[in-house]
Amino acid sequence: MEYYRFNELYEEEQQSVLTLGLDGEMWDCYMNHYYRYSWDEIIDVGIEDSLEVLGWTQSMWEGGGEDGGGPESQDVSWEELTEEEQVAAGMICYSEKSWDWIDLTEW
Repeated sequence: MEYYRFNELYEEEQQSVLTLGLDGEMWDCYMNHYYRYSWDEIIDVGIEDSLEVLGWTQSMWEGGGEDGGGPESQDVSWEELTEEEQVAAGMICYSEKSWDWIDLTEW
């Protein structure tokens, strides 16, 4: 479910998200970190600079480009990110624990 944008969720799922105190923007940032957005939508939201600091290019983001795959930053721990990269990750709603895929039960 976290893979989907808020507007892609079923109505009952959206209601559940709203009941938890999240709105659509919060869901798209904290739950799927904008992965279902097109690059043009990324620009509209104003986070392209953060993604670029993390090594993303438009062709990587939209897949099928000559860059292929994702940036190297995807494969490192939070501690291995530079301070600038950590700030950029924070702009797309990552924290150290979410970046490192720490189970919520351990937060």
